[in-house]
Amino acid sequence: MGRVWLGIILILAITSFLASFVEARILGPAEAEMFIQQLIERSTSQNFWGLWQEKDRITSKNRFLEVIFLENGGFGWTNLKDDHSRFSVEKDGLCYVFDVNSQQLIQVYPLLDSPFLPLRPQEVPLFLENYLVDLQGDRVFFLERESGEIKRSLLLDNGSVRGQTWYQPDGRVKREGKFVYQDFTPEWKELDSWLEIMEQALPQASLSYQTSVSLSADFPQVLVPGFRLLRIFLVKNKEGEWHQLVYGDGLQRISLVRSRFPYQFSSDFLKKTITVSESSQGTTIVEKDRGHLLIATGDFSQEMFQAILESIK
Repeated sequence: MGRVWLGIILILAITSFLASFVEARILGPAEAEMFIQQLIERSTSQNFWGLWQEKDRITSKNRFLEVIFLENGGFGWTNLKDDHSRFSVEKDGLCYVFDVNSQQLIQVYPLLDSPFLPLRPQEVPLFLENYLVDLQGDRVFFLERESGEIKRSLLLDNGSVRGQTWYQPDGRVKREGKFVYQDFTPEWKELDSWLEIMEQALPQASLSYQTSVSLSADFPQVLVPGFRLLRIFLVKNKEGEWHQLVYGDGLQRISLVRSRFPYQFSSDFLKKTITVSESSQGTTIVEKDRGHLLIATGDFSQEMFQAILESIK
C-alpha cells in the first residue's frame, strides 16, 4: 500500500513539474510586442487607489505606499512612514515631489525606475531589442538577451501588473513589491487634496528643469551597449547649471549629471577622486576631476561605469 501511495505522489509531482514547464515559454518578437503593449494598456486603463508594499531583501526594510493612479495624471504616492508629509507624482518620465501641507513643489527629477510599472509605450521597441519575454503562468520574466540573466519579473492579475521583482546578477531576489489592495471605485472626494496636487505636476511647474533638444548632438547617442540617449535636461539651481542625460535600454535607465562649467573650489576639488555608494535601489558614482563633477546613478557595476566614462570622454 505504501508503494502505491509513493507511486501516486511521484506521478503527481512529475505532472506538476511538466505542467509548469509547458506553461513557461519565450514569446516570439511579434507576440512579445503585442503582449507588452497590451500589458501597458491594461495596467493603465482604470483609475484606482491602492496600497503598495515593498520589501528590500538586502536591508530587510519594508515600505508601504498609498497610491493613486489616474489615466491622464499618472501615478501619485506617499510613504505611510512619512506621515503624508511628501507626495510624489510620476508623469512623462519625471517625478514631482510636493509638500503636502503647502502643496508647493519642492523637487523634480527624472524617475529612473517606477515602482509600479517599469515599461513605457515609447520605449517598447528598445526594450525588445535588449530583452526576451518569458511568460510563466501569472508571472512574466524579462531576460537580458546578451547574458540571459533575469533582470525583472512582473506579477500579473487579469493581464495587468500587480507586482514587480528585481534581481541580483546571481538570480537572487533583490527587492520586490506588489499591490496588497486596489480599489477601482474609491471615494474620490476624500482624495481631493491629492488630486489637486497631481494637477500641478506639469513641465512648466519647474523652471529649474528644462528639456533640451538642441544639445543632443553634443553627447553620445549610445552610452554602453543597449543603452540609448532618451532625454537631456538643462538643470539650473543655486549651485550652478548642469546637464542631466538619461539613457535607457527599455527597462533600466541611467542618469548622468555633468557640471557645465568648472567649479572654483579648493585645490582638493581639482584632484581626481571617485566615490561609490551602493544600495538595493542602485549605484551612485561621483567623479571629481579638474573642477568638473560627474554623477552617475543607476543599476550598474563599476566596470560598466568605466565603460560609461570612455563613452562620454
